[in-house]
Amino acid sequence: MPNQVLGILSTWTFTVDTGGFLGSFGSRTALAYYSVCVFLNVTLTAVICYRIVRHGKLVQAELGHEYSLGYFAVVEIIVESALPFTLSGIAFLVTWEINSQVMIPFEWVYFMMTVRNLSLCYQMILEAHGVTCW
Repeated sequence: MPNQVLGILSTWTFTVDTGGFLGSFGSRTALAYYSVCVFLNVTLTAVICYRIVRHGKLVQAELGHEYSLGYFAVVEIIVESALPFTLSGIAFLVTWEINSQVMIPFEWVYFMMTVRNLSLCYQMILEAHGVTCW
């Protein structure tokens, strides 16, 4: 919920605020919005990995090591896919806060990864409901 509120607020302030991009109120609300996005990404990825590792350890205790290897492989895949997205988001936020011109490439990478992740999520939802995406 705070993510949607900050997104709407930053969109509104960018349309109303006319005093430059960096350092304006719109820039500050957008920075808060992207900070919440990166924080939620890190937190939810950590919670998902924790749950999978915990379940993998339970399976290992009950069924043995060879049955739990799949759970730990899934955690590796999740961390390897979420790490570049998270690091690019953090780099984008840091360069935005210090008003660096290096912000533009980091912004581009972060937004392109966001679009890629959203399109993959929508494809997974459609395929779960029987719609062929390819």
